[in-house]
Amino acid sequence: MADPRDHDEPIRVITMGRNTQTYDARERWVREQAAQLDLREFRPDLPSYSPRLVQQALYAFCSKSNRIAGGDACAGRGTPCANCAPTICPFATSRVTRTGAAA
Repeated sequence: MADPRDHDEPIRVITMGRNTQTYDARERWVREQAAQLDLREFRPDLPSYSPRLVQQALYAFCSKSNRIAGGDACAGRGTPCANCAPTICPFATSRVTRTGAAA
C-alpha cells in the first residue's frame, strides 16, 4: 500500500524554490515539463505529450513505497548508486543531505 504522504512529495521536492504551493501551480509545472519531452523518444507507441504519464513517472520514481513494492535494488543499498539523483531519490535523501554530504 502506498504511503499517503508520497502523493505530492515528488513535485514538491523537484520544484523547491519555485512558486508551486497550490494544486494549480503544481499542475502547471507538470504540464510545462511534459511539453518539453517527446515521449516517443522513449517508446514510439507513446503519445508525444502526456502530462499524466510524466506525473506517474515522477511518482513511480520518487515514491519510496512504490519502489520497495516493485523490488527496487536501491531499497537495500547502504549508499546511493552512481546514477542517483539525491534531491529526489527517496533512498538517497534518507542517507544523504541535500548538499550531498553523508547524513
